[in-house]
Amino acid sequence: MSPVHPLVLDRFSGNSVPYYNGLAMHPRQDVMRWHPDTRGFGFQADIICMLLDQGATYLEVDVEAVNRTESGALNFGNISSVAHTLLDILIRRVANWFYRR
Repeated sequence: MSPVHPLVLDRFSGNSVPYYNGLAMHPRQDVMRWHPDTRGFGFQADIICMLLDQGATYLEVDVEAVNRTESGALNFGNISSVAHTLLDILIRRVANWFYRR
């Protein structure tokens, strides 16, 4: 999720993930069963949060990053998509808290 810092996502989701928009590999059955309902830059954070909510675990592997100087990520469509994803993640967290008690 490029425009959102991981700490913001951690606060919304209740998780502690260092980076949500990295190069992730998921088991096929997880992606088919728990596919995200979002589009745009938020899909990766959404599926990671969804899988962690279901009890999945993850392994972090260091990969050398290649920084790009320009990105078209900051436009109205992408920002609204990310805001929608954040809202979905927060609603799911509140619902999980409410219904699991």
